[in-house]
Amino acid sequence: MADEAGHVLLDDLGFLLARASAVAVAAGNDALRPLGLTVRAFATLSLAAEHDGITQRGISEFLRLDPSRVVAIVDDLEGRGLVSRVVARDDRRMKAVVATPAGHELFRQAVAATRTAQQDAFPLPTASARTEAIRMLRRLAFPDER
Repeated sequence: MADEAGHVLLDDLGFLLARASAVAVAAGNDALRPLGLTVRAFATLSLAAEHDGITQRGISEFLRLDPSRVVAIVDDLEGRGLVSRVVARDDRRMKAVVATPAGHELFRQAVAATRTAQQDAFPLPTASARTEAIRMLRRLAFPDER
């Protein structure tokens, strides 16, 4: 079906990005399932592991998720001993989310699983093609950071 010329959606950037996202999320969820994670939980754990002391609000803004959804994800990760909530350094009224040692270990396993899944879902012909695709998607995903 994707080979049909003239199909409006095949020239629609928003549709193509959404479709590629759906493919990536499905592949990611399949790869992360054995680790007990979803793509959203992995993204949250990733931010907690790589950005020591990121707030729940920061996670919500970065992932563009409703704050209540982030609370539920953090609750689950915290209940599993993968993250903990601490008082934020910059604003004592806020809670920061930090990965525990178990969270860091699971994060490393999840990175390996998702990288393999991405390569399988998006088989680009060369490493430079993958690098260029990532560069372009970063520009689209973060338009204010040019």
